[in-house]
Amino acid sequence: MSPRRRLLVWIFLAGICILIVCWAMGILTDPGSRLGFRFYTGLWWPSNARVIARGDDHGGFHGDGEFYVVFETDEQTIQEWLSGSAPWGQEWEQGLVPGEIGFHCSFGTLGASWSTVNGESRYRGDEELVRLFSSNQTWYAARERGSSSLRWHNGDLFIVDPQAKTVWFCVWDW
Repeated sequence: MSPRRRLLVWIFLAGICILIVCWAMGILTDPGSRLGFRFYTGLWWPSNARVIARGDDHGGFHGDGEFYVVFETDEQTIQEWLSGSAPWGQEWEQGLVPGEIGFHCSFGTLGASWSTVNGESRYRGDEELVRLFSSNQTWYAARERGSSSLRWHNGDLFIVDPQAKTVWFCVWDW
């Protein structure tokens, strides 16, 4: 093997090692990093995004928990996203986030529950989340991950509020 070819093989192997280390450290898969956001949603992190809230309480033996990020961005980014495919190749849904999905995400608050009282099903709990999950002005996409025997046990939720120019993204594993 020529010295040039040997050098190219070493460079290639070094590149693979760097990717493996980055993957293991979560640099590529952390949903809060720019590359992780792209990996999880298929969307590029907006250059002008301003993070309002971010958190991750995954832990313990099974790694159960919730990652979330809430950020503001510009109207143009929101309109570009809404005119294209939603994350995970889905169609955008407008309005009420189904109760079996929304109650999994607390976004750093005390959360919201979905219940039926006197024949009326609705969200209760944190006022901001109740407004967000119940609004007919928001657009969302949700992806269920995991076993079909445990509906929405693990999942992802991406909500766009065009009026507030705010995006809410949650990844949960329970």
